[in-house]
Amino acid sequence: SGRSAADVRLGLVFTALTKDGWTPPDPSIAVGPTHVVTTVNQSVGWFTKDGVQQFEARLNFAGDPGFFEDVGALGFTFDPKCFYDHIAQRFVVLALEVYGRDTSEEDDDEAAITFAISDDDDPNGVWFKYRTNAVIEIGSSTYWWDYPGLGYDDQAIYVTSNLFGLDNG
Repeated sequence: SGRSAADVRLGLVFTALTKDGWTPPDPSIAVGPTHVVTTVNQSVGWFTKDGVQQFEARLNFAGDPGFFEDVGALGFTFDPKCFYDHIAQRFVVLALEVYGRDTSEEDDDEAAITFAISDDDDPNGVWFKYRTNAVIEIGSSTYWWDYPGLGYDDQAIYVTSNLFGLDNG
C-alpha cells in the first residue's frame, strides 16, 4: 500500500456512537482517509480521525430528520453496516427494515433495504440514498432480509443476508 510503519498511529482512542437501547447494538465502522463513520442499531455518525464528532442521526424517521427519512424509512431500521470503498473513495451505509403489521393480509408485510453512498471520501458532503423492497418470494413462501453482509470490488457493491419468513414463521 506504500505506507510505512511510521505512517500508522497506534493508541488513538475516542468514544464513537454509544449503544442506543438495542441488544445487541450491532456496531460497525468504516475508516476513510480523514474520517471514521460508525453505526449502531438505529443510529449513524461520523468523526474526524482525531475523534471530533461531526454528525449523528437516527437511521429511521425519528431524527431531525432521520438519515434515511427522505427515502421513506419508517420507524424500525436495524442491523446497520458501513464500509469505506477505497476504490471509489466513498462511504457506504446500509440498514434494513421489516414491518409485519397484520400477517392475516399478505400486502401488510413489508421489508426494505435502505442504503446510502457518499459522493466522495468526506461524509459531510452529499449522500445518494435509496430504499428498495426486500420481500422475496420463493415458491409459496415469502421472506425478508436479516443480518446483512457487505462487500465490494471494482465492479459493484454486494449485499448478502439471511432470509426469514414473513408468512411461515
